[in-house]
Amino acid sequence: MKNNLILFGAALLYFLLLTGSDAAAQGFRSALWQCADAIVPTLFPLMAVTGFLSALPTPGVVCRLAERVLRPLFGISGNATPVFLFGATGGYVLGVGNADALYGSGALSKEDAKKAALINVHPGIGFSVLLTGASVFDSAKAGLLLYAAVTAGNLLTGLLFFCRKENLNPSGERQSRAKEKDSGQANVSMALIDAVKDAVTGVSVLCGWIVLFASLSAVFEEKISFGPFRVLLEVTDGVRFCKTAGNLPLCAAALAFGGACISLQLFPALSRLGVRMRTYLLFRLLSGTFAYLFVFGFLKCFPQAIPVVSGTVGGTLREITLHRRQLTAALALMAATFMRSLSRPSPREPDTW
Repeated sequence: MKNNLILFGAALLYFLLLTGSDAAAQGFRSALWQCADAIVPTLFPLMAVTGFLSALPTPGVVCRLAERVLRPLFGISGNATPVFLFGATGGYVLGVGNADALYGSGALSKEDAKKAALINVHPGIGFSVLLTGASVFDSAKAGLLLYAAVTAGNLLTGLLFFCRKENLNPSGERQSRAKEKDSGQANVSMALIDAVKDAVTGVSVLCGWIVLFASLSAVFEEKISFGPFRVLLEVTDGVRFCKTAGNLPLCAAALAFGGACISLQLFPALSRLGVRMRTYLLFRLLSGTFAYLFVFGFLKCFPQAIPVVSGTVGGTLREITLHRRQLTAALALMAATFMRSLSRPSPREPDTW
């Protein structure tokens, strides 16, 4: 049954691309230009440098200090410090990728890696401030607000999921600390070369997904003509829709949720860590809701703090409008996706949740 549904969906996408080839081509050209003009120049240097830094050993004193915060709040070892650091600065792929790598090396237990990966699905500074804020909304202040909102949403959702009394007396603490020395052994001489290679691969794959989903989004927009649907498909296209609508809170929710494009990129690593799709979607849905409320409340309290240019670049300033019906529709679709995932459980494993 599941294979039949996948086959039907693929055939439907094929039919839509055939009947909407002009729209798909226009979406392809637009996304390709966006990748060359903004995404590659913004993200490639940051991914290369953060990849190099993540390959270097994390000082033990930093891990021990971080554990004083991470252990009681989330029940996570201090060895997960690179996941929080590079996830919050480098972007979606680096946070989950670091969690997967640390679990593979034995520096993190599977439980700690799961938690760290879920909390650190984050657009990062480059995507939030430089690309979305400065390039799309023409306002670095807007980017900083979006970055703060997504960070707050992730941390609050992490507290709801993982803050427990037993975090103060974990059984696996001694084991995770015993692996602390192993995580510091890195081949520094090859780290920069590998970081550049990984950045090239990562940016190429990212742009490939963006171009693919931009083409699909253009076809869906032509056939369905429902703007918020773009938020669910691909995050950069969703950001552009939010800019056209002048809706900064919805943009924060879009960045926190990530869209189908980001989810498909991350899920192979999340699957290796034992994270189920329904858990991931629920976490992203709650984080996006918190991020939306954070920006909404900020703009209500300080309505003139962040002017946002709506429409195309060079347009006129207008007051940010909060499209409640669009947000409700987008969140309803997110919830429907989550509920649909509940009816298709994955094979159970003892340590999968």
